[in-house]
Amino acid sequence: MDTPTLLERHLEDGRLFLHALDEAKFETNAAMWRFDGELSLWRYLLASVVVNQSGPQIAYRRVLSVLHAHPNLAIDLLTLAVVRADDEFIAALASGIRMDPGGSGKRLTRNRIHGAYVEDAYIYRVQRVADLTPAMPRR
Repeated sequence: MDTPTLLERHLEDGRLFLHALDEAKFETNAAMWRFDGELSLWRYLLASVVVNQSGPQIAYRRVLSVLHAHPNLAIDLLTLAVVRADDEFIAALASGIRMDPGGSGKRLTRNRIHGAYVEDAYIYRVQRVADLTPAMPRR
């Protein structure tokens, strides 16, 4: 089965949305378009410590408030997915690829990275999360 085309508009809108999330101080350690083969559609995937710390409902609420402020973007609730910062797929990518923080995105097609299979993805950001739990006080 052929992968539906990810258009230039999607790439630009994904970049703009990530910038808007950064401006809104929504912490993301990963942002990408990822093809979902089971649904045969592209998903805009975000990983954030907000999910770890406050839960998915609050994370989605914050992300959707930013999205609603930018109604012309080619991203909607059906294409959006927000996961934990320590998601297994994200952790595998973060340990296997390096991104230039100020650079453009990176396209991956039919790759296996640290056990995670990437059918097709356009990655804007992927960073490791060293430790999500607050340090325990020393006695």
